[in-house]
Amino acid sequence: MPEAPRELPRDLNPWAWAVQLLFGGYGLLLAVAVMSDWQEILLLQAIQESGSYSEEALTESDTRQVTIAGMQVVMYAVAAIAFLLWVYRANRQVRVLGAAGLRFTPGWAVGWWFVPVMNLFRPYQVVKEVWLASAPGAVPEGGEDWKQGRAPGLLGWWWGLVILEWVVGRISMQLSVQADTLDALLAASQATLAVDLLDLVLTALAILVVRGIALRLHERRTAVGRSLNLAVPT
Repeated sequence: MPEAPRELPRDLNPWAWAVQLLFGGYGLLLAVAVMSDWQEILLLQAIQESGSYSEEALTESDTRQVTIAGMQVVMYAVAAIAFLLWVYRANRQVRVLGAAGLRFTPGWAVGWWFVPVMNLFRPYQVVKEVWLASAPGAVPEGGEDWKQGRAPGLLGWWWGLVILEWVVGRISMQLSVQADTLDALLAASQATLAVDLLDLVLTALAILVVRGIALRLHERRTAVGRSLNLAVPT
């Protein structure tokens, strides 16, 4: 059983806001990607109907798509790293704030995201555990009452969409690699649009998950500080 903290850890709200802003920026980039995908589909459909095409228009469309895709990769990587750092800190903080009996260590809260097969379900369990263990309330002497809580449907929708986006993304990648006809290129573009739309919704849900945990952590931290007569640093 952990000892009651002598001082409270710093509020993770700034970290949470940074992650949300990065996800928000990525979401805006996805919105641009969706519009670009649609423009490419319209271009391919026009070529399909008329039987003729402009080399300049195709080059412009390809350049735009490649540029946006490259920006997506960079923005996603930055947001993902920030999110995993936040998950690590959130897992560590719920322990300091009295939650006992956690299954995943801070290190493995990040590590499981990179283990093949296991990363299809372990990350969900990691985030679910942090959500439950951050239940508002003061249990500074260490407690496992949080295990009796229930995760909201939001987490299930979020992770279900993660898996769906992964599956559709693999299909889209295969279609793009094998596209050697106009019909195949059109199908690949439509699949890319589907992936970007799914990713856009997924990003919005991820923001809600981060915000939900951040609010619970903030409330728990405040309650623990009051129960122990500790100063609540910002």
